[in-house]
Amino acid sequence: MYQVQATVPAGVSPGDAVPVVLSVAGQSSQRLPPWCDKARKASTFCAVVASYSSMAHVVRLVRVLVPAMLGLLGIWLAVERWLWYLTLPRYASARLCGNCFLAAVGVPTELGLLGLLLVAGSFPETRLRGTGALYWCAAALGVFLTPVVLGVPLFAVTFVMLLWRMIKVTLRATIT
Repeated sequence: MYQVQATVPAGVSPGDAVPVVLSVAGQSSQRLPPWCDKARKASTFCAVVASYSSMAHVVRLVRVLVPAMLGLLGIWLAVERWLWYLTLPRYASARLCGNCFLAAVGVPTELGLLGLLLVAGSFPETRLRGTGALYWCAAALGVFLTPVVLGVPLFAVTFVMLLWRMIKVTLRATIT
């Protein structure tokens, strides 16, 4: 808690409606949002909103952490399903039936591969921009259609395209 002694400049009438912005070491306080009218300016909520209205760092952190956590979840699911598959009896349906194998192990493996891309893409220098959403949607459709075998080529092609785009972005960031 800091105590500030303010001086009102000449020509400005003192009162509770004067906007004040404090700047210390390159950091500036924010003015109260316009929806905090005079009657509510003294309320604790408006004071908290005013002090935390610059939440850009939190948004950046969430933008990095959420994809990374989803990616790690996909990787964990793939590893868990492969470990489960290794413990199956020799004549289990997931070992004999191709569609059952793709549903039980193929889909989690694809989600794990997409998870690797999400974790790698959560770093700012490897983040995909532009038309990457189209490739992600096609990859998701490929994962959805994998148990009926139609999605395997769709997923493979879009995964390679996403991987190639990420490699290009990473190389461009490291070269320049």
